[in-house]
Order: sequence, then C-alpha cells, then structure tokens
Amino acid sequence: MSISKFLVVIFCVMFFVGCPSFKTTNTNYNKIQKDMTQQQVRSILGNPISISVPEGSSGKIENWHYRTVSKKFLITFTDGKVSARSAMD
Repeated sequence: MSISKFLVVIFCVMFFVGCPSFKTTNTNYNKIQKDMTQQQVRSILGNPISISVPEGSSGKIENWHYRTVSKKFLITFTDGKVSARSAMD
C-alpha cells in the first residue's frame, strides 16, 4: 500500500470514529445554559462521545461527555435538563 493510500485510510478512520463533532467548540459550549433540554444541547454541541449514568441515580442523572482537540466538556443533566457543566484542559 502506498503512503498516500495509507494516510487516506488513517484520515477516514480518525474522521468517522475518533474525532469530535464539528459542533463541539468552545463557543458552542459557552452557549449551554442551566435548564436547557437534552435536545437543545444536542442541537448546539452535536452527539456526545459518551453518556454515563452515576450509580444510584436511578437514571435521573446523565453525564454527557464531549471533547475537542484541546478540551473535554462534561454536561450533567438532572431529570432531562442541564444542571451543571464543566470544561477541562
């Protein structure tokens, strides 16, 4: 396999599997406000890379995880609405 074909394959894998959403930016993260619905957050940031439910929360709390090249974002929902958000380098 030539180096150019190899690079194309690597790019495609990274693009479709491991790259964050193009909507996930610092600017869009700053638009997220308390009491927004999951649908509103998804329309601003796109789909999260993962969703976790803390033990014992009975599904009332969900943590949505996002990332950019340089930052990770965590959006916490309680009863389907944003209750907290945090950004980490």
